[in-house]
Amino acid sequence: MFWLLEAKKEHMHTKWDVMLRVVVRAASEKEARELAQKCGGCEIQNSQHEDREFWTVPEFATCVPVPFDGESEVIIRDVHEG
Repeated sequence: MFWLLEAKKEHMHTKWDVMLRVVVRAASEKEARELAQKCGGCEIQNSQHEDREFWTVPEFATCVPVPFDGESEVIIRDVHEG
């Protein structure tokens, strides 16, 4: 199954070098969150640059299944332009 995870920006201490959204293939929400945590950017560190849980915490990030059925569509387009 595919999962769409989206960061809740109010829980990020920086807006640079962060992953805002990611789609992963995983058997469960727990596994999807763990995979996202492993490939995260600066959002998985606190303001003192120490590792912290981010993608595994539901208050910090949403995680919803992406259905296989339906019409053809773009699933994710995440752009941060300066």
